Amino acid sequence: MISAYRVYGITKGEKFSIDVAAVDEAHAIEKVYANLGSKFKVKRTAIKILKVEKIPFSETKSKVLKQLHGEE
Repeated sequence: MISAYRVYGITKGEKFSIDVAAVDEAHAIEKVYANLGSKFKVKRTAIKILKVEKIPFSETKSKVLKQLHGEE
C-alpha cells in the first residue's frame, strides 16, 4: 500500500523536507536520494537523512501527492 512520507535532512548545509509517496520508509529515503541526485547533482554521501515520518495524504505539501490520492 502506498503511503505519504515526509523526509527531513541536510545537504550542503541546507535543511530540507520532501514529501514522497512510497511503500515504506526505506523506499521513501531511496526516492529522496534519487530526486536530489537527478535534480541538483547531489551525491548520496552529501545527503544526511535526519528523520522520516509517515503522514496522511491530507497533510502533504505536494499537490502531486494530493492529486495521486484524489484530494484535489
